[in-house]
Amino acid sequence: MNNLKLRNAIFSDSKLLLDWANDMDMRSNSFNSQKITMEEHEKWYSKKLNDSNNAAIFILELSDKPIGQIRFERNSRGCSVDYFIAQDERGKGYGKRIVQMGIEEIKSSWENIDYILAEVKKDNKPSSKVFIHLNFVETIFPDKYLYTLKV
Repeated sequence: MNNLKLRNAIFSDSKLLLDWANDMDMRSNSFNSQKITMEEHEKWYSKKLNDSNNAAIFILELSDKPIGQIRFERNSRGCSVDYFIAQDERGKGYGKRIVQMGIEEIKSSWENIDYILAEVKKDNKPSSKVFIHLNFVETIFPDKYLYTLKV
């Protein structure tokens, strides 16, 4: 895993991120399972890229090949986190690595972040394992798990 790097997302990543966002597993693990249109995505993506004080999107690369993305969104004294690993790279430990690398990046980029919060659907066991392994505190709700990490 020495050939891993995390870089800031750029506008030309838009199509890749839309394809990943519409991945069947991604849609089924999202709280909104509707397919995303190009128009919706480009409007949303442009807004996020232009708001670096409140949103950060990073691409995980393995030997310069994009294999995942992680996104942080600021909320009051903390931020939420969401990540995705490309289908052919799942099950190789990259979920844990992207979250670790993303946390380090966001801690050095944003001031006054007291906690990081992740929402995971109950049937998304791989993501739950990642957050538990990284010492997030789990809170159980009827339809989801909430993971919190104090930073």
